Amino acid sequence: MIEVPVYPSGYPCKCNGNCDYSRAYERAGKPRFIDYESYVKKGFVPATNREKSILAYLKTTYCLKK
Repeated sequence: MIEVPVYPSGYPCKCNGNCDYSRAYERAGKPRFIDYESYVKKGFVPATNREKSILAYLKTTYCLKK
């Protein structure tokens, strides 16, 4: 399990919910830890809606807003 780094605002970027990346994080349920290796494993097929939303979050481009 890998910890999701977040800013003091509780989001993984400084946009605080105003960009695609932070909205994808919200839709994924604001996970604190992700089993990253299982999601990037070849042939991974998400079985639940939560897994689908976390996979979508992992595929979302980081906003790079400073």
